Amino acid sequence: MSPYEIVEHTADAGVRITAPDLASFFTDAATGMFHIICEGQADGWDTEHRIELSAPDLEDLLVDWLCELLYLFEIKKFVFQAVTFDSVGETGIAATVRGVNFRGEMAGAEIKAVTYHMIDIRRESGGFEATVYFDL
Repeated sequence: MSPYEIVEHTADAGVRITAPDLASFFTDAATGMFHIICEGQADGWDTEHRIELSAPDLEDLLVDWLCELLYLFEIKKFVFQAVTFDSVGETGIAATVRGVNFRGEMAGAEIKAVTYHMIDIRRESGGFEATVYFDL
């Protein structure tokens, strides 16, 4: 089973994430979002960026994490491929993200924003589950 599932929604797209721990949860959410953006096709030169975030709760942290990655894509054409977490918790992240500065035409959809629409992170006995929607 894939760590994420693309979810169709009226004029939007979403990612349903199921992960055993927070590191996998944030990694799979980013991977799913970038699958929507470039459908798994990204060529360019290798690069990395440092991200440090804090938020009052896990829902805000997830949205902030994805917004930061979307910002890096919009400004620098950075396409997420991997992450190393120095720390990850329910209210903060310190990480180095690696990927490529994309060159070429995008194969996927243009994400305008990460939304709070119907966001609900469930803590299951096996980890975390959530669905995040993106405004296209």
